[in-house]
This record gives sequence, C-alpha cells and structure tokens, in this order.
Amino acid sequence: MKKLLLPALLLIVLVLVGCSMLVKNNTQSTQQSKNQTTEITRKAELELESFINDYFYRRQIKDFFLFGDFNAYGSVLAKSIVVYVYPKSTLLQGRAEDIKEMIKKDLQEQLFDFPGFEWTKDYSFDVIVR
Repeated sequence: MKKLLLPALLLIVLVLVGCSMLVKNNTQSTQQSKNQTTEITRKAELELESFINDYFYRRQIKDFFLFGDFNAYGSVLAKSIVVYVYPKSTLLQGRAEDIKEMIKKDLQEQLFDFPGFEWTKDYSFDVIVR
C-alpha cells in the first residue's frame, strides 16, 4: 500500500503543476490578444474627429451664449486629440482660458461616456485658441 501511495502523490503533484502551467499560459495569451486588439485604426480616429466636430456644431445651436463667439474643430492623429478654437472676434485672455477649460472638461467627459471611445483615455488632449 505504501509503495502505491508515493507514486500516486507524485502523479497528483505533476498533474497539478501541469494544470497550473496551462492556466498561466492561457492567461498570458489572452492578455496578449487583448493588447493586440486595442490597436486604434485611422478609421476610428476619423470617427472621433466627426464626433468632436458634431459636438461643437450641436453645442453652438443649443448653447449659443457659451459657444456662439468661436468656432472649434477637432483633429485626431498619432495618439493626440487637438481642438482648435477660432474666435469670431478678439477674446479677452480670461475668456480664452475659460473656453479651454470648458472644452477640456466637458468634451473629455462626453468622450469617456461613450463605450466606443474608451481608448481616448490613452490620448493626449490639447485645446489651442488661435
């Protein structure tokens, strides 16, 4: 009986070690495939540009008091989101800073609310007033 106990224990240990190695390899390959699928295409970036530009178009109609004294356009490329703001007339420096902060806060919140744009969290975000 003792002669069978030692080989049985060794067999159980070997099976457990083998199973744990398989689980570890499977977890690593799953993680690698997730990393590979998060590559962002230019099409996705263009869809984001369209979303940003539509956001400003709709806000100018809806909130003319806040958005009526400038035009803004978004550009997305190379892990960077840049919003260009073109005032319709000369802005006070304080108003330009308010516009920058308003756009950064509100637009970023809007982007993060959409499940299709969660990848934008890895992009830099800048607002430039011309």
